[in-house]
Amino acid sequence: MRQGLFLVIFAFIIGSLTLTFTGCGKKTPIPQDKKDYVGTWISETQDTIVIRANGEGNAKVGSTTISGGSVEFQGKSSVSIKAIGLGPTLKINQPPHEMEGRWMMVLDGTSYYKQ
Repeated sequence: MRQGLFLVIFAFIIGSLTLTFTGCGKKTPIPQDKKDYVGTWISETQDTIVIRANGEGNAKVGSTTISGGSVEFQGKSSVSIKAIGLGPTLKINQPPHEMEGRWMMVLDGTSYYKQ
């Protein structure tokens, strides 16, 4: 009986560690053609996207908050910021561009301005 309990606890610990380390994953640096996305972006509703050159990012979009997630682009169509497999995937409506002296982009229909 004790041996069975020990195996269950051991499997739980190994599973938790595996999930933690695979979820955090290795960050992939932002590709050269996506460098305009690097920075801190804030919407008028105070949603915040942070994309770092090393491929790490933070997001506060609606009720979802991700810190230290991995940033991944799916071509020109979307960008995701995920930690442990969770986090937003946002449609790129307009990539970063300069407009009236400010950098802006539109993700999921929301305008974000570079700080």
